[in-house]
Amino acid sequence: GTVTPTTSLVGLTGSTRANPSVFLDQLWMRFDIARKVYFTVGRQKVRWGVSRIWYPTDFLNSQPRDALNPFDARLGVNMVKVHVPIESLGWNFYGYGLLDAVNVTSSGVKLEQLGGALRGEFVLGPAEIGIGGVWQDGRKGRYGIDVSSAVGPFDVYAEAAFRDASDFTLFRFPSDLTQDNLLSKVGEIEAYNPTGVMVQVSGGVGWQFNYTDNNFAVLNVEYFYNPAGYDDPRGYQVKTFAPGILGKTLDPIQNVALYGGKHNLAVTLAAPGIPGFDWITLSLSNIIIINDPSALTRIDAIFRVLNFLSVLVFGAVFYGQTGGQLRFTLSTQAINDLATVADLAQPGTGAGESVRSSLGTLRYAPLVQAGVLLRLSL
Repeated sequence: GTVTPTTSLVGLTGSTRANPSVFLDQLWMRFDIARKVYFTVGRQKVRWGVSRIWYPTDFLNSQPRDALNPFDARLGVNMVKVHVPIESLGWNFYGYGLLDAVNVTSSGVKLEQLGGALRGEFVLGPAEIGIGGVWQDGRKGRYGIDVSSAVGPFDVYAEAAFRDASDFTLFRFPSDLTQDNLLSKVGEIEAYNPTGVMVQVSGGVGWQFNYTDNNFAVLNVEYFYNPAGYDDPRGYQVKTFAPGILGKTLDPIQNVALYGGKHNLAVTLAAPGIPGFDWITLSLSNIIIINDPSALTRIDAIFRVLNFLSVLVFGAVFYGQTGGQLRFTLSTQAINDLATVADLAQPGTGAGESVRSSLGTLRYAPLVQAGVLLRLSL
């Protein structure tokens, strides 16, 4: 089980929960046939892809992981996994029966969003290649490929997701749109679904080096090209408020932090164990949304106090253009306009005041973020 705090501010994708909340994260059983075919049945965690920050091919989960949250807060997925290894070649083949939602009704147990997935993992020389696809009830097929390899002292990796472009909802908006004329211009905002195949690509280079005889660090540079993202920082603002006004639903990946921009870059430096203090891990992360441009710099320190207890301290600074993804803000006029729209849609319900209350913190672009966490392993 997992106990979740009321509001998650560790990463960038906020979540609200009753406090405390208890969830079943993983519960599975495993068996095999003649040590040739291996089965895992139940709720389990599986992640596809090789990237460090952006995970466009992580199809089996409902949404990509928030890269700046040190804990993967997503719950496991209900599935039947079949694994067939070919040990002589170092190859692995997987089949998945997806049981994403189990709905218990008065008439019995109903399985929803059924689907299947296939994946093959191959070792070819120094390279490891993964190819997979997912087919699920109510969703179009999704396909991905990833590759990683050692090239001299560097670890090189990349992954590409091939999606039906119509999965994504994009927006056209007038060139003179501002937050303050939102209400008068909302009729000129057009939601549309592109056509063809959309390819999201992430990849990077890692380098591990020794800075003392006994200590090493890892430098990593990663880039993410996201054609479902925006070119103009106002595009992120429209993506944030337009779906509710126009009654449109976004693909899950469009609602996750760091997946709003078209061109994105991350540079990270991690040192697991520092001289004289091997129980301390330090990491420095720099993420840039090139389209804004906006960025953040964050430092994390993990202190392993006991074998079962760790303390995490982090601090982040946000900078760059106000109004984009990492420095998002809404003007007072925009918040009032959105509240007016809510009151018109649901008169007499207090919907407008609820909007003002929920969006009030967005009047100010973020500048700093800090926190302390405890991790207890039982």
